Amino acid sequence: MTDKESIDWDAIEIELLPEECRVLLNHGYPFPPERQQLEKLANRPRGIQTFIISEFYLNRLSIDLWKSLEENEIKGKSRAIARRLLERLMYAERWGLR
Repeated sequence: MTDKESIDWDAIEIELLPEECRVLLNHGYPFPPERQQLEKLANRPRGIQTFIISEFYLNRLSIDLWKSLEENEIKGKSRAIARRLLERLMYAERWGLR
């Protein structure tokens, strides 16, 4: 196994729907590796997908999404999706779901 293929034992797995991936892409400002993963998941036609992220980047993504909600940057149906998603992200961050 190479360094690139090494397992991140601190990674958290979060199940996301494609529309949740799109909200994170549009309002979460993910780092490049997480952005690539979210883009792949968002382009799948339907169903629950597993997003794997480190605790550090999960924290950053949660903060970005929270700021977007607080600044009213997210409108309509996406806002409802973002609010529910933020609760789940914060829960995963707190309890370290893997």
